[in-house]
Amino acid sequence: MKSITHEMETTTIGRMMEADVEQVADLWLALIGEHEECDSNYFTTYRRNRKQKTQLLKIALKDPLEQVWVARSNGQLIGYCSVYVSYVTGMYNSLIEATLGDIYVAPGYRSSGVGKRLLNETQGWASLMEADRLRLNVHSANSAAIDYYLKNGFEEKFKVMTITL
Repeated sequence: MKSITHEMETTTIGRMMEADVEQVADLWLALIGEHEECDSNYFTTYRRNRKQKTQLLKIALKDPLEQVWVARSNGQLIGYCSVYVSYVTGMYNSLIEATLGDIYVAPGYRSSGVGKRLLNETQGWASLMEADRLRLNVHSANSAAIDYYLKNGFEEKFKVMTITL
């Protein structure tokens, strides 16, 4: 684990372990709660899926193409970040693509560099996996996240349009 000291606190970043799964699922629920402010109709349905999220996190522990990093401050889980790699063959490209699934830092620890460190772990692992790029999806109403990603070097490439069926 890599560690730094921030205002008398030690923050570490490491891979998620099985003992972390329930706490990461709790942080995921907090993330969904904040996303509900952007689009309650879309994100409310996720609230019922904590058990499924826990199962997916356990699967991620065994999947060599997926990683979840956790951030701890003085032993307390304060954030996490997930990424997976896929092999994309399509009409326009053939490449290895890493996708940032989630990144979340508890409100009291934001703007302290924890999110950047989680993002750096993700980018480093994606490079190690020989990914050609790192992509993510972000809700169009989540302006704080969009600003954060732009500040950290991401570029808007596509608009994704959806229709509810």
